Amino acid sequence: MDIDTTKQAIKVNILYSYLAAKKAHETIFKDQPDKSVAIGYLNSALSYSKTAYAIYVCHLDRVEHVELDDYFHELQTFVEEALECYRTDHSHQWTDIHFNRLEEKYNRIKSIVGIEG
Repeated sequence: MDIDTTKQAIKVNILYSYLAAKKAHETIFKDQPDKSVAIGYLNSALSYSKTAYAIYVCHLDRVEHVELDDYFHELQTFVEEALECYRTDHSHQWTDIHFNRLEEKYNRIKSIVGIEG
């Protein structure tokens, strides 16, 4: 895979992972949240993130950025926290905190991966 194709694949999967995480967050905090739908979005976010990460680590010598590592870690943390809150029937206070951190990390990496807006 050439470098442009690699960067595009990482970009698209990061974008989709963030959008799915955002939908999960919105669903969790609706007045009448649908747990199954939220878990579906969490799964989708993690899947896109893991795809981006797999491509990223295969081409680390050409695309490494510590900010990307931070994003992948925070997305994993957000998903795990949300699922743990569902499992234990706890409030999603920390889910919200981790989503806000994820959003900050996403905003930092947008220019690195070429996401506009």
